[in-house]
Amino acid sequence: MSCGLVALDAGEVPLKDLSCSGEVTESFGLFTLTQRYYNETDTTLRVRYIFPIPQGGAVTDFYALVNGKKISSELTDKSSASKLTSKNNGSGMLSMHSDGTLEAYLGAVNPKCEICVTIKYLCSICSESNAVRLIIPTVIAPRYVAYGKQIALENVVAKTSYTIKLDMIYRGKDILSINSPTHKIFTEMDSYGARICFAGEESANRDIIIDITLKGKNRPIMYYYKDIAYYSFTPKIDIYKRTGREYCFILDTSDSMEGEKIRQAKNALLIALGCLQKGDSFNIITFNSTYNRFSQTAVEFEDKTLSEARKWLQSQKVCGGTELMRPVILASEGKNVTALIFTDGQIANAEDILNYVSSHPGTLFYTFGIDTAQNTEFLTRLAAISGAAARFIEPKERIDEAIISSFNKIAAPTIKNASVSFDVPASEITPRNIKQIHAGEKVIVAAKFSGTPPKRLTVSGQLKNHKCIMEVMFEHPLKAGKELFYYLAKQQIDHLRLIHTANDIQSDIIKKRICSLSLKAGILSEETAFVLFFDSRETKKIIDVVIPSMMPSGWTPPMLSMREKPKKRGKMDNYLKILKGQRANGSFVRANEKTPIATANILHYFCTECDKADLFVWQLRKAAEYLLLSIQKSNDAQIPGCIIDALEAWHKKFGVNNDEISQKIDVLIYMYRKY
Repeated sequence: MSCGLVALDAGEVPLKDLSCSGEVTESFGLFTLTQRYYNETDTTLRVRYIFPIPQGGAVTDFYALVNGKKISSELTDKSSASKLTSKNNGSGMLSMHSDGTLEAYLGAVNPKCEICVTIKYLCSICSESNAVRLIIPTVIAPRYVAYGKQIALENVVAKTSYTIKLDMIYRGKDILSINSPTHKIFTEMDSYGARICFAGEESANRDIIIDITLKGKNRPIMYYYKDIAYYSFTPKIDIYKRTGREYCFILDTSDSMEGEKIRQAKNALLIALGCLQKGDSFNIITFNSTYNRFSQTAVEFEDKTLSEARKWLQSQKVCGGTELMRPVILASEGKNVTALIFTDGQIANAEDILNYVSSHPGTLFYTFGIDTAQNTEFLTRLAAISGAAARFIEPKERIDEAIISSFNKIAAPTIKNASVSFDVPASEITPRNIKQIHAGEKVIVAAKFSGTPPKRLTVSGQLKNHKCIMEVMFEHPLKAGKELFYYLAKQQIDHLRLIHTANDIQSDIIKKRICSLSLKAGILSEETAFVLFFDSRETKKIIDVVIPSMMPSGWTPPMLSMREKPKKRGKMDNYLKILKGQRANGSFVRANEKTPIATANILHYFCTECDKADLFVWQLRKAAEYLLLSIQKSNDAQIPGCIIDALEAWHKKFGVNNDEISQKIDVLIYMYRKY
């Protein structure tokens, strides 16, 4: 089944062009998307409109022009909408399905007639450190559908001929640069922000990606709109004093993972294993229609188990479907387990899994959605219920890089059970409590006050089993627009949606609260619907089945299996090949070289030649630690110069003042520095 404007009996109605305007702050924006279709046939077509809202989005308005007549909308609860549409033949209903897809029946379109649809929605923006990445979807990603034992793609459209226009405002100071890796853009910058538009006519065959770089990193940022405020900041956390943990790596080996995806996912998992340290334990579970596990119980991280795990993982083949229930149960049997799930498909028994995790707390489930066909709703809720986080990897990203980058943060200490407060009363704070704050993670808080929003907030929590309190000051607040009003309401609704309960009474209370917030703010949720009012009096039918599927530009898999052709190997693959040979103690082995010398040469190479050495911070730290230990144990009268050079290169790249290893290397360099 397709998206866009679909004729009930004649397939899709051609999309001629679309335009997008928006007002964007740091991590959210309010967009208006206008799509123009044209009935090229000589017959009247009955049509419905289907639109997949981007992940984290929320519709605030909808209207259309059909046969020169306007179809307007009004937001109400679903029960009232159903009653109204059943009594009034001049109305229809626009509702949102659980997968985030919108659908509305728009009536009959005359021959050679234009249809113009306008939809306004709030959308999340990806922002980290001093970088903001804005992604505006223009095509619809593929979705896997199971037919018995076969996995197929629905109705893939490989060619896109329509054009797109963009006109967007970004609110913010200290902009260093604005670029787009996908389109040619024109920008105008001033002290209040920037205007961004296309330099010329652009084809809508790929998502619009805009990268905004700001001056300075991890600066506290505050936006305000009337009595509502938005705060973002990155707490400073000492990441190096790690304690032993139990890890469980859960890898999807279903049919849909075959090819480049399973290769990169295995690579990333092998590198993640190499990030472990003495005192850690681990297990690996692969799943498809059934499951396999490396060991019956978690094993201690050491050379023997690391070598065995590498061989076992490489032997795992892809086949079958995606049955995740049993692996989740097995991962929950340990105490304080950190589990990582890697999958690209639609998970069976999703609700049963959520119920189980909700009633068996203790295990953290970090979820990684690979490709654009993953069940984002399920993976987000599973991570949130357990107190972890979800990470979604787009087709253009390297899977291994994304997973390794995320695992670097997962392995580091976190602030647990954090609470947010202000020095003045706040009527609404979202989130008020945060289960975990990771090192380098941007914390975002939205709040409403009775007067002027304050410029200071306090975070209280536990770091390494000790109480920690930190205050954050926001010196230069920035003015936002009405998008901040919608953002606060959306955050409150999302917070309620992620509260999972198998209790019907509690679930009803949550649904009523979501409905109330949705109506008050005027944004569509799963508990509300837009009632559409037509000029004509013909009977309107509510359509109820939606599965989007269109192929983004750049993906060229076979129609039935979605198996990518192997990509040309590059520098990253060479780096990973070397690191996959690292031992549990951090050393490397090379033919005709002593282990400390081989380790020193590889460490020096990564610290001086690898432009992505930061991705391998834990492996390189272990190598430096091994070299220090080898010096202490050695009976040689002289320390080889290559070891000093390697430790000095590491110190320049990763050394910090308050770190024990850095301090030892600092002294060593001082004692043996060459003059």
